[in-house]
Amino acid sequence: MEPARVLKGAHDSFVFHGIEALKPNHPSVAPRHRANVDSGSTGSVLWHASYLLVDYLATLRNISPANQVLELGCGWGLASTYVSKRFGARVTATDCDANALYLQNILSATNRTRVHTRQLSFSDLAEIDLSGFNLLIGSEICYAPSTLPQLENLIHRFATQGGASLVLADRGNDLFFRLGRALSRRYRARLTPVSLSFPVPARGYVLHVEFECGDAQSG
Repeated sequence: MEPARVLKGAHDSFVFHGIEALKPNHPSVAPRHRANVDSGSTGSVLWHASYLLVDYLATLRNISPANQVLELGCGWGLASTYVSKRFGARVTATDCDANALYLQNILSATNRTRVHTRQLSFSDLAEIDLSGFNLLIGSEICYAPSTLPQLENLIHRFATQGGASLVLADRGNDLFFRLGRALSRRYRARLTPVSLSFPVPARGYVLHVEFECGDAQSG
């Protein structure tokens, strides 16, 4: 059955920016989704900001197969799958929740694209080598005050490479704005309001930073 082009209805998938997105009633998703809901796992949540992130990424013209992309908190995997399929970029999707990575793998397989997955928390990411990545993406990742110092340190390490980019989407969490202000004091950061009516009514912001070579000297 062909995926629908609307979200509501009994169908189990729909098309968004060329990606077949899966609903909780999809046969490959439903058993794990029910178990996630029962356990309270964040892997059961469809984060609306991920749609905002993909919609914004679709406007960019400087992503190519040469990009090495790292997604923080991939959730159901929409953004990583989109970047891999649309641009042919090499993508690593990370999340601390194994259930989210399971759904990421299903979504990338459904869309016949390859996304590498790693189960990593923000503290784990502080220990890995970021030198191979030149695009960092994420949506709704500012979920607790304790994560802000970890995120700032991660982004500062990432910025020392120079010539790299950061794109984060959020529906307007105060912690997200705090992160944006902190980055703006050091880098040329742009905060853009964004909105969607499909597949869900959603409003929020995208924080976009293009790190310059000079930033590498300030790290």
